[in-house]
Formats: sequence, structure tokens, C-alpha cells
Amino acid sequence: MHAPMAAGKRLTRRCVLAQLAVAAGLGLLFWPWSAPAALAAALGGGVMAAGTAVAGWRGFSRAAPAAGDALWRLVGGLLIKWLVVLLGLLLGLALWRLPPLPLLAGLLAAELAFVLAAARRN
Repeated sequence: MHAPMAAGKRLTRRCVLAQLAVAAGLGLLFWPWSAPAALAAALGGGVMAAGTAVAGWRGFSRAAPAAGDALWRLVGGLLIKWLVVLLGLLLGLALWRLPPLPLLAGLLAAELAFVLAAARRN
């Protein structure tokens, strides 16, 4: 496996783990308000982490594709990520009727965790 592909897989793993940690922490932070608020915050972060995992799997699943193919795989993974996030929002808000503020807080905190984990140098 080429070094950039392995680095991409490691970066994806680091970002997903950071997002899951933030989702769990935010769920615990919202627990004193109510159980649905805690669940909504954890769901928001968990959905974002799932989307990142899917995007990473899609973008880095093949060994050393051509440049154009690699770009389209990453763009496709990003589109799938946001479809997963929108589906999670739809399920949380419309079907399970979770509180919207903790759900959005979980999404935003997990995306911030993604940015910070991706910017971190080893």
C-alpha cells in the first residue's frame, strides 16, 4: 500500500475516534437536562462520525488509484457523508422527535473535532 493511502486511512481513523469521543462527552454533558437531550447530542456526533467513516472508506478503499479516480472517490465519499448526516438529522428530528438544539450541537461539535483532529501534526 502506498504511503498516502495508509496516511489517509490513519487520518480517517483518528478523526472518527475524535468525533466519537466528542459525541460521548457531549452526551454526558447534556445528561443533566434530560435523557432525550443526551441521546440527541450523542446521535448528532455519532451520525457525523459515521459519515466520516463512510467517506474515508469510500475515499481510501483502493490501493493507489489514478488521480482522477481518487478525486472522484473522495468527492463521492463526501457526498455520501452528507447524505448520512442528513438522514440522521431526519431520523432524529422527524421520526424520534429528539430536541433539535442538542442534536445540532452534537453535529457541530463532532465537525469541530474532525477539523482539529485533521489539523493535528504527528
